[in-house]
Amino acid sequence: MINSEKDQELFDRIAAGYSRKDAYPPSAGPRRAQLFTVLAPLLKSRGRFSAILELGCGVGAPARYLAGRYGFYYGVDYSRELIALAEKTHQGNNIRFFAADIKKIGDLPFDLNSINLVLFVGVLHHMAGLPDFLNNLPVQFRPGTDFVFIEPNGANPFFQLLRLIRKKIDKNYSVDQVFFKKSELAGLLSTAGFKEAVIAGQGVFSPPFAQVILRPEWLFGPLSRLAVLVDGFIYRAFAPYLNIISWNLIVRAKN
Repeated sequence: MINSEKDQELFDRIAAGYSRKDAYPPSAGPRRAQLFTVLAPLLKSRGRFSAILELGCGVGAPARYLAGRYGFYYGVDYSRELIALAEKTHQGNNIRFFAADIKKIGDLPFDLNSINLVLFVGVLHHMAGLPDFLNNLPVQFRPGTDFVFIEPNGANPFFQLLRLIRKKIDKNYSVDQVFFKKSELAGLLSTAGFKEAVIAGQGVFSPPFAQVILRPEWLFGPLSRLAVLVDGFIYRAFAPYLNIISWNLIVRAKN
């Protein structure tokens, strides 16, 4: 069973190390590429977003990755340490961060009707009471709001084994996680009333670079960039098969 308080304590403790993933080029490159893979159709149709709300934002890296593509960015996370780092990292009158429970976003001092993109990057698999949270989520925003989720894929048994081993040996890796298959995630979103959900697998070679800081940079930097390029080709050429073999699932839906 997921213990939210235990998870919050973990992310407070590892905040400094966790934040380095979005500052170290061999890790940041795959993380940015993953974000643009899922957002590409929305950016093509919208051009830019009037306001982005990222729930479970961590250090708010999308505020930098998407610079110039939004009017306002709001980030919410339950880890005060991560939010403190986010505020030090990102500057701008159109960027704001809040240390708060994402289940209580209606209490925050901004208008949810102004949001046209709600972003979750690796959040749902950490959440207790997920069905209730999702059921209450879409009705809080104006109709037609875009929702984007990036989640670990639970379909590949080899990757699942690696995650299980990491849970056992890595004290900085949460043991309270639930990994979804495509059908499970689709069912949760459908029950909650989301529409037009598109779910695809993403990432065969690049995700390990995104999750672990590998040194030296002179070696792993080029390997990381190559992995991103290869994964981009695989995504374009073999998308229907990635639901089974990929590390991640990327989701676009509307309320």
